[in-house]
Amino acid sequence: MGHESCWKLCIRKKKIFKQMVPQRISPVVLLISLVSIRIGAFVLQPNQHKCPSCATSKFIKKQWLMQDVSSGHAMEWSDWKGTDCDRGVAYVVPCNGSCLTVKIEKLLTINEYLYSGTMQECSDNFIHASPDLPPNIDFGKFYEDADFVSKRRGHRITYNFHRQSIIDKHDESVRKLREIEVAKEAEEKARAEELKNSFGFRDVVVIVSIFLSFLIVVSIIALYLNFFSFMRELINARRNVELELGHQKDSEVVEPHSSVEQKDEQKTDEALDPVALVANETEEVPPARGNAKEV
Repeated sequence: MGHESCWKLCIRKKKIFKQMVPQRISPVVLLISLVSIRIGAFVLQPNQHKCPSCATSKFIKKQWLMQDVSSGHAMEWSDWKGTDCDRGVAYVVPCNGSCLTVKIEKLLTINEYLYSGTMQECSDNFIHASPDLPPNIDFGKFYEDADFVSKRRGHRITYNFHRQSIIDKHDESVRKLREIEVAKEAEEKARAEELKNSFGFRDVVVIVSIFLSFLIVVSIIALYLNFFSFMRELINARRNVELELGHQKDSEVVEPHSSVEQKDEQKTDEALDPVALVANETEEVPPARGNAKEV
């Protein structure tokens, strides 16, 4: 196949790719977050699945190696602008065959290689001829899991064919999770209907337990209230007794003081009364004993 036919195939593939209008996504991020993938404006056929379409900048620089017609290698070349397989940024394209991943490594020494880029694409009619792959297999309609490694022009090229891509695995996980959620919702609805339509022994036990719990709580509250009321009455009675004792002591202290004052006032009145003074003097003169002697 010459250069002209190869470029015609590339142009035709590019037109088909533009008609798909895929939307760029990050499959790795979507797989971790389990968010539904939003793909481009195409509808999957019954036998189709999804493949990532991306390439690293290093791989794009190896176009001379991957479209080396002189060595018998002819493959399509898409517009992977804005994608990066290493960062998980890729287009999503429909595919009938396996998803293809190509990794290029440059030979440094006998057992040492340098990573030189990665490409991911749908394998449908992508590789037309290659000395790196078995000649008896039509890789344009290949739908198997297989790995092939080849060395050409100082590079090691690895071809990985997978029937299920990371996007397919993500979609399957989302579908299974959705099925589980739907099953749980249906089970909960059925259980709710069953509980709504049935009133069995368990329901009676629950109601009785709630009623007994309510009675216990009310009894405890009443007991606490009675205890606090009794303590309040006891404190008030003790306080009243202390007040009565205090009043009695105060009255005992005041009465002696008032009697002394009354006696002082009585003496003062007698001192001022002349009749009382004469009476007092008469009482003080003792009576004469016997007859008085004449001198």
